[in-house]
Amino acid sequence: MKVQRGDFALGLAAVVLAAAWLRLADGIPDSLLSDAVGAAGLPRAVGWTLAGVGTLLCARSVLRAPSAQGEGASAGWRAHLRALGLLAILFGYLLLAPWLGYAAATAALLAAGAAYAGAPRGRMLVIVPVLGALVFWLLFVHAFGIPMPGSVLLGGA
Repeated sequence: MKVQRGDFALGLAAVVLAAAWLRLADGIPDSLLSDAVGAAGLPRAVGWTLAGVGTLLCARSVLRAPSAQGEGASAGWRAHLRALGLLAILFGYLLLAPWLGYAAATAALLAAGAAYAGAPRGRMLVIVPVLGALVFWLLFVHAFGIPMPGSVLLGGA
């Protein structure tokens, strides 16, 4: 049985990172005002999700046989460059969010991500991100009661 070593190593690293993350999350103290989930609830959920994804990646690397044609080195680098492109879009979002505000920056992020993924140019590339940003804003501000930052350019806080 052949194992895809890169995927297995990445999965194993994710599991080790998840274990360290969960260990640190266990050290988060609960206050007297905390709910049933507690302050460590979200960090624990992230840690367990990372452990699950790492385990799945390890299992996939063992169960999935290498392709007969084999992937070229350029094909591997292309995937990494695409991932770096997505990180650049996210970095742009982080830079623009304080200036444009949460809703406009989220719409720009959704549009840029969809265009980068190959969505056809047209009205839908504008309409869907604007509606998506509106849904996220309504969800956070009205459903969850979490105020979203305004825009520096528009004079909001």
